[in-house]
Amino acid sequence: MKATRSERYVSRYAAEDESYWQNHLLGFKASGLTRKQYCRQNAVDYYRFSYWMKKLIDQQLKIPSEKEKILEKPQLLPIQLKPEYKTSEVIAPFSLSFKNGCVLQIHSEQALSVILEKMV
Repeated sequence: MKATRSERYVSRYAAEDESYWQNHLLGFKASGLTRKQYCRQNAVDYYRFSYWMKKLIDQQLKIPSEKEKILEKPQLLPIQLKPEYKTSEVIAPFSLSFKNGCVLQIHSEQALSVILEKMV
């Protein structure tokens, strides 16, 4: 008795489960071949291999669907607060005003002496 086309189709792909394609994906990565070359050498259908390759890589990367993205809880990041320094409280003992309107505030006597020496 001859098997019908649908029976041949089912029996042909029955053994092709996730582990079957996972093994092929590992073999492909180790081979160094192109996808097309690997499929020819291992008698694997190129399009089925491409489908499973994408499916398995997406699973490994855990790419969430749009629905999963919406349902995700927002992650809180820890922060550390530092005291704020108010510039109005710090008064510069020396300041130089330039013709163009810029003002240089000098907070150190040593810095002022170096600047004055360079100007003379």
